[in-house]
Amino acid sequence: MAEGGVALGIATPSDGFVKVEIEIPAKTSILEVATKDLPKNWNAFPYHLKTQDFGDIFVPEKKACVLKVPSAVVKEDFNYLINPGHPEFKEIKILRISNFPFDNRLFE
Repeated sequence: MAEGGVALGIATPSDGFVKVEIEIPAKTSILEVATKDLPKNWNAFPYHLKTQDFGDIFVPEKKACVLKVPSAVVKEDFNYLINPGHPEFKEIKILRISNFPFDNRLFE
């Protein structure tokens, strides 16, 4: 595999991966973690154990329904972690569930 490529390892499209399209209302509370607030080498592989602290603290505190964190894989992109224990969670709607559109090049 070329440097910087993505591989799924043992995962295959037959493993039941789906894509879920959701709608998060504009009024939903979102807590954003800035890159400057992450530990040094936060995006290294294997992952830095300290990065788990954000989720471990986020869920029980319930300060926000959604945690926006920088992606360790795709530069300048984000991941959104949703807290199902937050009161606003019930306002998030599932719009569509479909098979995940894997690119066959991931399995070559």
